[in-house]
Amino acid sequence: MLLLECIVYKILDMKNNYFLPIIAVVIVLLLSYFAWYVLGPKVSSPDQKLIIYKEYVNETFNFSITYPEIMEVKERNDTIAFILEGPTQGPNTEGFDGVNVSFNLGDLSESNTGNLEGFVNEKFLQDKQNLEIIDPLKPVNLGGVDGYSYRFSGAGRFTNYYLPVTDQEYLLISVFAEDPTNQGFDAMVGDMLTSLSVLTN
Repeated sequence: MLLLECIVYKILDMKNNYFLPIIAVVIVLLLSYFAWYVLGPKVSSPDQKLIIYKEYVNETFNFSITYPEIMEVKERNDTIAFILEGPTQGPNTEGFDGVNVSFNLGDLSESNTGNLEGFVNEKFLQDKQNLEIIDPLKPVNLGGVDGYSYRFSGAGRFTNYYLPVTDQEYLLISVFAEDPTNQGFDAMVGDMLTSLSVLTN
């Protein structure tokens, strides 16, 4: 502020220029804006180093993973979901701020092809007809296991990962992550998927 006052007084001390007070006010406003919005306090995303991770193991679904302890784990007969709502997510609304990483165990006998590649191709073509595809079907490796993934937009943007567990079973991992307030959700999901271990038989 001392530097700002010196600038203002220097301008006002100059004679024979009626516009200098106006210029001085403009400079004060600009410097105040800079001091508050650029140098002032900021709302930062959570420090990833401060997040405590816990291990989750499910032998029925054949996987283990580490996840932030701030996430809620919901277990149902056919689904396991790791959920974290963002600060702007409202109740009883479609997801637009938060993380949902869900796991489903599927049966390849549902497919006419009887193998994972053919099954995923069928699912992708079905979704392509009804949903907006963001990233096309491609091979991936998660937890040391080769599988497939694609990304689409429906009631939010999702990435589906399909990994083989046995000759007749697959693990579907569906990932939703929207982060309008920069909470570091993508990094959380990345950490989780990196820690994934698929217990193949």
